[in-house]
Amino acid sequence: MVKPNWDTEELIDNWTLLPQEIELVSNKVGANQIGFAVLLKYFQLMARFPDSPKEIPKIIISYIAQQLKIPEVIYSEYNWLGRSISNHRASIRKLFGFRTATIADGEEIVNWLKAEIIQRLGTRAERRINKELVNDFKQVTGKTNILFRLAEVALASPLGVIEKVIYPVVSQKTLSDLVAEYKSTGLAYRQRVYTVMRASFASHYRRMIPQLLEMLEFRSNNEMHRPVIQALELLKKYSQSQGRYYTPGEE
Repeated sequence: MVKPNWDTEELIDNWTLLPQEIELVSNKVGANQIGFAVLLKYFQLMARFPDSPKEIPKIIISYIAQQLKIPEVIYSEYNWLGRSISNHRASIRKLFGFRTATIADGEEIVNWLKAEIIQRLGTRAERRINKELVNDFKQVTGKTNILFRLAEVALASPLGVIEKVIYPVVSQKTLSDLVAEYKSTGLAYRQRVYTVMRASFASHYRRMIPQLLEMLEFRSNNEMHRPVIQALELLKKYSQSQGRYYTPGEE
């Protein structure tokens, strides 16, 4: 609902009919003319239609009626339940590029949300791991790096003490594997990122799922999607459960 009080400047900024809008309503008469004009400006401001005529303050009705040069009392004759208002709403939606949402639109939104959530989880996890790695590099001792460097040096000069003392405890192959890991840490890095992502999901994002399941209703007539719908129903059924596993017998 729009606010009840508007000063002159606010009325001019938000409820003035532009020349092309005046032309648009000029082919309508009486209550349909002012009713259409009110719906048009309301939708333009609020991105939705009013639910009842009570949502429109009298000062706005008066201002729009003055622009149309018709008595404001005519607005009370506008039929909010007839075919005309349905046609008016359809015309205004089309004018602003709005249309009724389809199943394909819903699927597109779901895919977008999944991509955004996963990307955000990944980005935050990478930031945390990067911060840990930077802090590790800044450490004076640098235990991990020293271990890898020692392995590298031992492989480069294995004769003598290293061959006699280290190899019996840590084989040459183990040292080679350590050096390989040191030179190619991409896999370990990704594993740490995924670990943090899973932890973030469990501690924060998972708490959002029951609320989303409560708010959204999933439907599909496509048999291919039926397993997904059943899985969502199962999730919704156990959304408030504290257990880690489903009860025996659940498919």
